[in-house]
Amino acid sequence: MPLPVPEIPKLSAVNPHFKNKYSPLDEVLRVLRPFFNEGWTVCQTVQSSEGSSDFGDDVTLERTFVTQVYNPKGELCNNVSFPFFIGKEDPQGLGSALTYARRYGLCLAFNIAGQDDDDAEAAHGRSTSDTKRAPVRRKAQPQRKTAQ
Repeated sequence: MPLPVPEIPKLSAVNPHFKNKYSPLDEVLRVLRPFFNEGWTVCQTVQSSEGSSDFGDDVTLERTFVTQVYNPKGELCNNVSFPFFIGKEDPQGLGSALTYARRYGLCLAFNIAGQDDDDAEAAHGRSTSDTKRAPVRRKAQPQRKTAQ
């Protein structure tokens, strides 16, 4: 049974830092609710494992956020995972990271866009306003003469 195709969630929230629009978790859940009512289920977990630094002397905790989608028959239909980071190691930081990961996990698992495409500018530490520059001026090329 293929994954259902949900409607596109509304970009109803604005990231105050980058000024891009995104779909908050409640909006993503709204567009998926009809599928949940039909028996589709989602399991989202954080998995932890110990890793070592590049130098082999420090042990680090590596976290992965996993989203699994099951069809109404209970069969696994999709499984996505990505690194899970907590920006601030306190309850508010954990809650924020979980909400963010849940939203991204659902969007990835159901192949829906939950935010404006900023062409990876935020990943590079730049806002989209940083990339709006004056157009590049090119030197005029000499015109070629054609035979008449």
